[in-house]
Amino acid sequence: YILTNDITLTEEWTPIGVDSNSPFTGILDGNGYSVLGMSITSENSGYVGFVGYNQGTIRNLNLGIKYTDEIADTTGKAVINVSSSLSSYTHLYVGGLAAYNDTDGVIINCEVASYITVEMVYESRDMYTGGIAGYNNGSVTESYLITELETSFDEELLLPGTEYRGAFVGFHALSGVINDCRYERIVPSADFVSVACGNQNDEATFGQYSATFGSTTQDEWDV
Repeated sequence: YILTNDITLTEEWTPIGVDSNSPFTGILDGNGYSVLGMSITSENSGYVGFVGYNQGTIRNLNLGIKYTDEIADTTGKAVINVSSSLSSYTHLYVGGLAAYNDTDGVIINCEVASYITVEMVYESRDMYTGGIAGYNNGSVTESYLITELETSFDEELLLPGTEYRGAFVGFHALSGVINDCRYERIVPSADFVSVACGNQNDEATFGQYSATFGSTTQDEWDV
């Protein structure tokens, strides 16, 4: 699939490749164009993002960001709001471009602007949340992200699950690759600590990570 123009979405988005039984396995070439205005409001668990479960290639795509005279415009940012209350999945994966980027999944030369809020309201369910991907077991290279993330477990849960949250990806698995990328995270205060990947302090699970740099900003978006 190849874009030949910018696309502005006007209706609620249903992720491409809903789960591991029906993954996206093709090639989506943005051809330098933008998909703008993606909005997902979900009460479901599972895989939430532009692509839900990716085993294909996503390349040359701008999601939620457009350039005019080399100036970035993020007014068409991807907006994802999830309140996960269903018990049909034990894990929740949320990412702006791909919820789950599997072993054969390739993300290359993409730019993403994403605003993501997630609340887990079901017992013993784990969350994986990232501005570009919730879980990365594949390859993410030569890509740029600007994101704002807000995630939480309902305070009344007796047995909350484990949370992996990263500005870039929530969980970067051992076989995954992140290379030559850059990201910015919008944070509420200057002393807010942000990490690129939610598991980056665990050498036993953390994948290849090189030539990738991040920063934080307190600039605010209107959502």
